[in-house]
Amino acid sequence: MPTHPLPLSTLGTASLFNVPTTAGLGVLCACVVAKPGPSGITLCTTAQKRARTPAEAIDWIRVALRAAAPALPPQKRRHVLSWADGDGHRTALSQLERGEPYGISVYADGGKITWKLTPHAP
Repeated sequence: MPTHPLPLSTLGTASLFNVPTTAGLGVLCACVVAKPGPSGITLCTTAQKRARTPAEAIDWIRVALRAAAPALPPQKRRHVLSWADGDGHRTALSQLERGEPYGISVYADGGKITWKLTPHAP
């Protein structure tokens, strides 16, 4: 089935998958890209990653947002870059370090990209 991914759908390449967990709090990461298809059916692309630490999980999102920013409209670009380079990612990191899940979504091109981070014990 052909898909029509958003610019962010290229994130989560195979090199990001199945990273072994070491001692400490690991994080299960998922990125879901959903966009209505021509017949109204939602088409999805999913990437998953197992991060060794909360910081590694947050960096996965920060890199993705920076890579996608040039393809976004100016206002959305400023917003995602302010999260990636400002206090937004620090707040998310604190939440993960407390063992709480975190999620963030970006709406673009009629679709939605969502990152979900879930802490887990190794």
